[in-house]
Amino acid sequence: MIQRGLKLWQGILSFTEAANSPIPADKKLKRSDESDFRKLLELLTPIAKATKKFSDKQAPNIGDVIGMFEDLDKHFDQVSRADDIEEVWKQAAARGHFMSAKYYGLTDQANVIVLGTLLHPNYRKHALSLLKWPRDWQNAAVAQLRKVFVEYYQLDDESPQSESDSQNEAVDQLDSFSKQLMQLAQSQRESSNPGEAIDVWLKEPITPLSAKGERVDALQWWWAEREKGNERSGLTALALDVFSCPATSVDAERLFSRAGRVVTPLRHKLKAEKIGQIVTLGRWFLEKSVPEELLANMLEERAEARRARRAAKSAMLRKRKATTDNDAGLNKRTKPADQMQLGGNEENDDSAQNSNLNFDIDSDSMQE
Repeated sequence: MIQRGLKLWQGILSFTEAANSPIPADKKLKRSDESDFRKLLELLTPIAKATKKFSDKQAPNIGDVIGMFEDLDKHFDQVSRADDIEEVWKQAAARGHFMSAKYYGLTDQANVIVLGTLLHPNYRKHALSLLKWPRDWQNAAVAQLRKVFVEYYQLDDESPQSESDSQNEAVDQLDSFSKQLMQLAQSQRESSNPGEAIDVWLKEPITPLSAKGERVDALQWWWAEREKGNERSGLTALALDVFSCPATSVDAERLFSRAGRVVTPLRHKLKAEKIGQIVTLGRWFLEKSVPEELLANMLEERAEARRARRAAKSAMLRKRKATTDNDAGLNKRTKPADQMQLGGNEENDDSAQNSNLNFDIDSDSMQE
């Protein structure tokens, strides 16, 4: 909203400075306020980018938000220590730094952030220094990874699984070289230490980023490892569980927040049914459940229906007008005959009156 307001800044000022502007004098924006809005936009832009990470995907997971708090913390810390800005912006940045640290501290209650950072192909242990983690934090993180791995995910390969009769028959049908390869793989699994899987993983080079600087999808990366049969003594199962954790609140809370954005101080007379329809339809669009051409087709169908109704109404009006014109023409043609008939009656009446008058005169003459 601030970015859009800055793009329309000149138009907004023209409206507020107009003589007939309805905005009170003490509420009008000043031209000097533009610099403050730009500083505010610069301060809030990292938060908008962090929020966008949650909006780009239908279900963001832990791998999508690793490093987000570090970026926010670094941004607010730099602004609060800058020398070329006013004190009010330093205090605002310090407040943002405090809130970011507060919520980042809550991640200590769960080990998912620590495990996700170490198991992310683009981070591993090498990125902990870039994230400004102290040495004791790094050691504690690795120890926590080992503990969870050993207690819940480490595969015990010391005792081979008993093979069924069908499996034994399949092995017997193999050639001698294939049998030797299977025996070699089995002996290597028995002699290997499952705990070495973590050391090997942490020492491996990080997976390169894309040409555009995009990180890999950690969940898809580890799933590809499983499809290749690379279980890493159970480390793959641990990584899949970690990166399957959602990085957002539950669906009900997100739905409540989304509905809260529909009802605003300027739009608060919507009925509950209408709000439900708007929120549901918006969610369908976010999930891409609605075909892209559906809205355009629906609007075109409605426009076509309106054109058809207007055409039908115009045809009805033309037909009604034609009927009225026909009736008017018929009246004009029949009116002289009526008038002639009326005139004839008047002449007959005059003749009758004259006859009566003559009869009266003759009667008087006879009496005389």
